[in-house]
Amino acid sequence: MTSMTLNVLGCPRLSGDGGTVDLPPAGQLLLGCVALHANDAPLRRERLAEMLWPDMDAQNQKARLRTALWRIKKATCGALDDVLIVRKDTLVFEHGAPLIQTHRTFEREVMMICAKPLANMSETDAATLLAMVESYNGPLMEGHDAPWIAPMRERFSDLYSAALERQIKYLRATGRDHESIRSSHELLAIDPYREDVHAALITLYGQSGRPKRALRQYQSCRTLMEKDLGVPTPTARRSLDGILKEGPTPDLGAILRALEAGVRDLNTQIQDLKSTLHRREDTPNLQQPRRNSLV
Repeated sequence: MTSMTLNVLGCPRLSGDGGTVDLPPAGQLLLGCVALHANDAPLRRERLAEMLWPDMDAQNQKARLRTALWRIKKATCGALDDVLIVRKDTLVFEHGAPLIQTHRTFEREVMMICAKPLANMSETDAATLLAMVESYNGPLMEGHDAPWIAPMRERFSDLYSAALERQIKYLRATGRDHESIRSSHELLAIDPYREDVHAALITLYGQSGRPKRALRQYQSCRTLMEKDLGVPTPTARRSLDGILKEGPTPDLGAILRALEAGVRDLNTQIQDLKSTLHRREDTPNLQQPRRNSLV
């Protein structure tokens, strides 16, 4: 039986051994709705049709549902016949069927790892968390709008934010500031008004010897918070003041790289000098020595 993957994080995608299945929008919406509402218990066909096409009457809803199911069967060449169980009155994904649902794995792993104390996180947990963050391709059911999508989209967005927060804290605790900076920017991309994340970035830039970048981060935070929302930024300001008071921290990594480059250049010059001396020693002296003449 062919294993398939359904990912509703981002634009809904169904894929198998042969690649991504080209589903029509109605098919994407239908599979996404069943995945999010009919995993633990069957979903009645009337309820499903009403959720998918709320502006139509009951007769047209049923007709659209039949058409969408037929198109899914045609697009998948029957590969979902043992996975999507369509009965007279209900639809459900068969429990234990070979269908990987990315959003379920994402939800389970993020909640489990974030529930652990930070000190108990392992490198395996960190790798799993990174995989979950990378599997989040965008807002839930991206490209589709329906009343039932909005609250679930917000829930998974909150889980993604929680995953990034935990990742940032773990990376900082293990001294990987550069990776922490990248994850902080990913979090600000979806929630730009997080003053605490701005403040953490300001501190990270200061510790890495980049005070100008820290100042730009503070100015960006101030523009967003004070001008857009009309609220002060005391946390970000304190982070910046701490950097200005302490002065820039030397970038030890940059200093080491410069020293290594200087050593390599010096070694090159030494080798060139040795080669020149060897060539001179190997070249015969054709000039005869001058003899003293007796007068």
